[in-house]
Amino acid sequence: MTQPLPHLVRIYLDPFTMPMLQQLLHFCRHSEEEHTTSLTTWGRSTLQDGEQLHPRHQHFKQGIAPVIGVYERLIALCEQHGRIEVEIHSNLIYSSDALAPLLNALHFLKYPVRMLHLYEDGTFDYCELLKLSDEPERLTQREAILSRLESYLYESPRSVGFSGPGQDKIIVGQGWHRFYPTRYHMVRPDIMTRLPALKSLADELLSHMERTDWGDFDLLAPHQQAWLFRAVGVDRASLERLLVGCEEAIIVLGTSQNVQDAQGLAARGIIRLHHDLLKHIRKSGSPLHISGKPVLLFKGHPAGYIVNDHIVRQYPRLIPLPASMPMELLLMLKTPFRGICGFMSSTHLSLSKEQIPFILAPPEKNVPREVALRQWPLQRLALLLGIVEERQIVLYSELYRRGEIPYPYWDKYTSQSLAGMRTMSDIQRGSGLTFPQKTLVLGFYISHPNEFIALEKSLDNLIRMGFPCILAINETSPDFTAVCEHMNTVTRKDLQAFTLAAIKEADFRFDCFAVPTGREDLHTWGYHWTEYSPVGSQGTQQHMILGILNAQKKYVILM
Repeated sequence: MTQPLPHLVRIYLDPFTMPMLQQLLHFCRHSEEEHTTSLTTWGRSTLQDGEQLHPRHQHFKQGIAPVIGVYERLIALCEQHGRIEVEIHSNLIYSSDALAPLLNALHFLKYPVRMLHLYEDGTFDYCELLKLSDEPERLTQREAILSRLESYLYESPRSVGFSGPGQDKIIVGQGWHRFYPTRYHMVRPDIMTRLPALKSLADELLSHMERTDWGDFDLLAPHQQAWLFRAVGVDRASLERLLVGCEEAIIVLGTSQNVQDAQGLAARGIIRLHHDLLKHIRKSGSPLHISGKPVLLFKGHPAGYIVNDHIVRQYPRLIPLPASMPMELLLMLKTPFRGICGFMSSTHLSLSKEQIPFILAPPEKNVPREVALRQWPLQRLALLLGIVEERQIVLYSELYRRGEIPYPYWDKYTSQSLAGMRTMSDIQRGSGLTFPQKTLVLGFYISHPNEFIALEKSLDNLIRMGFPCILAINETSPDFTAVCEHMNTVTRKDLQAFTLAAIKEADFRFDCFAVPTGREDLHTWGYHWTEYSPVGSQGTQQHMILGILNAQKKYVILM
């Protein structure tokens, strides 16, 4: 008697937008297949916990790693069907945090894994490959890293992700084919052939790679396309009505800030940067000028929040696109538009140079152009992949040197940037901004790289709980340079950083500020404070988290 085939369970796991969108194309096309169940854990989806797009689907709200409900559902499905196989779709760059603990659990549950699909997280992955190309000696450590990963997966059950330096995440992310049948999905897999220092890696990986094609949206049935729009929280009919008559429009992309910019953009005036961009698009003679006075559509960064709201209010003639909307939706719909300009984003990976009037590069101060283009990875990437020609890249500092702007964004506008991070009534009155509802804003004092290293696991836990976490970096510390250098190796996009000088200028106080034990002089930086040990003992870390949770109970702050 022929034994029935095992029931296939597909798990889609991702906390961010770009991999989620790629996974959605697969989910919508295949999740109705017989003898399958799909469990989705998309952090950026608007689906609610437990929501279903169809009867063989269930969604779980989560952070980076799977929630316990996913494991409970797997066990229940195995009991129901007798045998199951698992297919996993996950984020490439965060696979050590998300995929590794899941595979470890599946190994000891004895649930076979049929296939892994790993998806890029936009320009982030490409910039990590650039870094690896600049330091090819790191490839000599690859075998040792993957050997540690093999031990992690199979030797004993684990309760945390696969640990290692942040810079190793790209090596882990591109090593899964050693252990399971694996496909890697990238919009521009040809980057592997454009970096000679990575030839040995490319020779091993290219046969496992597939190119993401947004045109696959056309292969979906109408009800499947509706699922995709529902999952990303965009009303298709409203979007299409908004775009009527915009065939000659220009889409302006906004930007945000992240922990890697500890010495630059993160501590400065993001709002001012957007003002200068929009002003010079309309200014005749400016390198940013776009002729013909086209309609401007503004697409803020998904993490731009109050910056986006402020810009839309200040420029009422802009047509705002939903900030949370993946720009690739317009490519799927084949929406006609004249071009996309502004700050570089993952969207540029799917565009031709004819669609890009310019890219504004904000990071450098007054360094020569050739130095800026060589040092800033996003611009290097744009040139390497032929996304633009060099003449299409405009450096913000060049506008300053030409005398077209009176003050560069890095001089005087810290307060505006930080005002966008909190909603205490004193700052709210001073800024005139309207603030969304959020939870407490938490600050963490950092004066040495070891302090960040000690805190990182606690930060992960707090971010999973939904707390916005911000690093307050002491620029007067003798180790400030070492802190910034360390941040350049940190591969994560869920943290922001400001200098203490920036925080002081903004008259900014955190709802709860975590400080090293014995530093009473730092307590004034928060309305509530809790202590941690720089060496990061487990007991002290737990005490710090409890202090933060108690602060949430004691203070009712509308955000």
